[in-house]
Amino acid sequence: MGAIQEREKLRSAVLTVERHLAEEGWGKLPRLFALADRERLIAAEPQLAAEVEAAPPGTLVPVAQSLDDLAEPPDVLGIDEALARIRWPGEVVGCVLSRRILVLPKAAREGVEQDVTAAARHPEGRIARLTVGVLRDGTYASCLRLRVTDELLEDTEAADGLVAALLSTF
Repeated sequence: MGAIQEREKLRSAVLTVERHLAEEGWGKLPRLFALADRERLIAAEPQLAAEVEAAPPGTLVPVAQSLDDLAEPPDVLGIDEALARIRWPGEVVGCVLSRRILVLPKAAREGVEQDVTAAARHPEGRIARLTVGVLRDGTYASCLRLRVTDELLEDTEAADGLVAALLSTF
């Protein structure tokens, strides 16, 4: 399958996760999902066939993972350190992470980039949910949902830092 088709499959999985989280609200973040090939998942875990049959053939199926299994929860440890402790088995073709972030306009970032408290208090700061997905081959996709306006943006530069951290889990 071509790189464009793989990227579109990943994009679809990222948007599926985002829609699912949008239905749940803003309280349960961060969230981590393993991505499995639908057909391989059904072959390996036939009992899951009924749960994933709605997904079209050839799609990537997000499977929710618990972050509670880590020695320290990500809010204490930091998401980068938590991800550094994860190693996916071979059948996992990718993963998706969704987390809450604070978005500032470029002009407002100067002077507060290293000061989380100042950034959080900045009047132009907006809470958002960043959802980033990667495949083992380095393909990635992302979206950002702004909380106040519910606007959904795709492939934002806000994802750059998480892409490397997610790729390090493979």
